[in-house]
Amino acid sequence: MVLEIVQYHALMEQGASGVAERLATFLRELRSERRYTLDTAARQLGISRRLLVDLEGGEANPSLTTLLRIAEGYGVGLGDLVGFADKPGLTVRGQGDAQTLWSTDLGSWGRLLIGSNKLELWHWMMVPGEERVSDPHRPGTEEIVRMLSGRLRITVGNEERELRARQTALIAGDRPHSYYNPGHEPTSFHLVVHEPL
Repeated sequence: MVLEIVQYHALMEQGASGVAERLATFLRELRSERRYTLDTAARQLGISRRLLVDLEGGEANPSLTTLLRIAEGYGVGLGDLVGFADKPGLTVRGQGDAQTLWSTDLGSWGRLLIGSNKLELWHWMMVPGEERVSDPHRPGTEEIVRMLSGRLRITVGNEERELRARQTALIAGDRPHSYYNPGHEPTSFHLVVHEPL
């Protein structure tokens, strides 16, 4: 197994100058709605007070892990935090709207294609030998993997299965789970995450 160095792509590196400001405004609104002090909110979110101050001031580049903690702590979706909060009857996003939220030095990456407060659609590409391990998400979370190419070994708790192109798997996302490319070629797949609030 290859040691993976994951780079979490911060929102301010996505090329949209207003992203950090939108996140800052949204975080201040969430804290205000709940009537939390900075200390109370930081404890609820599992982040430092200093980081929260920086985020609310538009001064920080949060990692994907931090964004997930904030989403869970405030009971909102990841899509709301990264600017997919608009909820018209029909939302259309192009390839250029996808946000790369993590990548590795070896070339693996995960792009959020579209999301809402409970539902996310990702496109992942993993190079041979790389693994992504995930802590359990909120209770009731489910994930669907739709293989596009290559091979993917999925582990959920003590269960393990290997998928190939055009296969689909349903995963209990509220248990520890991981994705690993055991093949000799890159693997590509779509990942749907349904995380009830």
